[in-house]
Amino acid sequence: MDIYTKILDFLRSEYKDNHLTYKDLENKYDISYSYLRELITGAKKPERLSLEYFFKLFPNATVNLGSRVSSPNNQGNVAVVNNGVQKVIPKSGGSGRALLDRIMACPDIPPDVKVKIYTLSSELEEED
Repeated sequence: MDIYTKILDFLRSEYKDNHLTYKDLENKYDISYSYLRELITGAKKPERLSLEYFFKLFPNATVNLGSRVSSPNNQGNVAVVNNGVQKVIPKSGGSGRALLDRIMACPDIPPDVKVKIYTLSSELEEED
């Protein structure tokens, strides 16, 4: 069973087995009822689910974005917060990907912040 089937099974279970309405699901997950309805009925493919919505549905999920294993010795990296936007700046010679993996795996960082960090790190990679 792939991840997309699991997502649909989860949503359908919430809707049918727990007798929740689309409006109940909207309130529970902070995702519009029309978007949830389209996912559950198959009008929208779960492959199109954004990271933001994925983390709203599964707040304890972690995402490994690289092939390197993060190391506790990866010190000196800095997360800069400016006007509520966070940018990750790796130390010289450090692995930004390893740091990003650690950030994504950290259960104390809210999902919306993880999405912002991932987006900004992708933009920084494109600039290099």
